[in-house]
Amino acid sequence: MKVVVADMARYALCGLLFVIVLMAGSMASATAADRPQAMTPTAKTTCPKKQTVDRLLDLENLYFGETHGNAESPAFLSCIVHAAIARGWKPLYVSFELPPQARNLDDRIWSGQDGRTSVAFAQLMRELIPLEATGDLMLDFQLTDVSNDNEVVNRRIGEHLKAVASKGHMIAIGGSLHAQRRQAIAPMFTFTPAGAYTGKSIASVLLDTSAPGQTWACVQECGPHATDRYSKDAAPEGTLKDGDEYGFDYVLFLPAFSPSSPLMKK
Repeated sequence: MKVVVADMARYALCGLLFVIVLMAGSMASATAADRPQAMTPTAKTTCPKKQTVDRLLDLENLYFGETHGNAESPAFLSCIVHAAIARGWKPLYVSFELPPQARNLDDRIWSGQDGRTSVAFAQLMRELIPLEATGDLMLDFQLTDVSNDNEVVNRRIGEHLKAVASKGHMIAIGGSLHAQRRQAIAPMFTFTPAGAYTGKSIASVLLDTSAPGQTWACVQECGPHATDRYSKDAAPEGTLKDGDEYGFDYVLFLPAFSPSSPLMKK
C-alpha cells in the first residue's frame, strides 16, 4: 500500500483512543466555529450489481471492515441499507464503531481525526436518522464502554455485535483492524480482533479499493494521503470474492477511494 499499513493501523488505534477520551470527558455541543471548511466527499460509489447485493444480503448479518477516511464506504453502506429495507429486513440494526452520542451531529465526538466521524459518515447519519424515525431501521453504536485496552475493546465490540445480530438483521461497519477474523492485515498487532468474537452467523467483509486513491488520515500530517488496495491482485469495482487471505470471509472492491475530512475541527 502507498500509505504504509503499519502507520495507518497505528493511527486507527490512536483514533479509537481519541474517541474513548471524548466519551470519558465532558462533551459540549459544537458551535459553528468548530466546523471547518470540510472537504466535500466526492464518492464514486454506486451500488454493486444486483447479483452482488443479493449475495451479500443472503448472508443475513454483515460486518464490514473499512479503511477510515474515505467517502466510498459510507456511500456503499447507504446502498446496502436501502437494499436491505427493500428486501423487508425487520428489525434492521445499522451499527457504527462510534459511541451513542454520535447520533447528535453537534456533539464533539465528530471532531475525531481517524475518519469515522468524517463529512461522509455525517451525511450517512443524516440520511439514516429519519429512517429510524419511520421504523425502517434502528441505529446501533458499538462503543458503549470506556477502555484503552485493545483486547477489552475488541472483545466488547464483537460480543456486542453478536448480541445485536441475535435480535434481527444487522449491517455493521468498523475499522478493518477490528472487523477481521484474525490478525492478517497488520500482523504486528497481537490483540484478538472483534471479528473473532462475532460468531459464524455474522459475515465479515473487507471493503477494499479497486484502484489507487486517497483517504483522509493523520500520517505524519493530517490530510489526504495516497492509498492502495490491501489485496495483492487487482479486481474491478463491485467484485466480491473470498477474503480469507486478509482475515475476512469476503472482500468487496469499491471504486478508488476519495478522501473525506472530519466534520469538525479537533
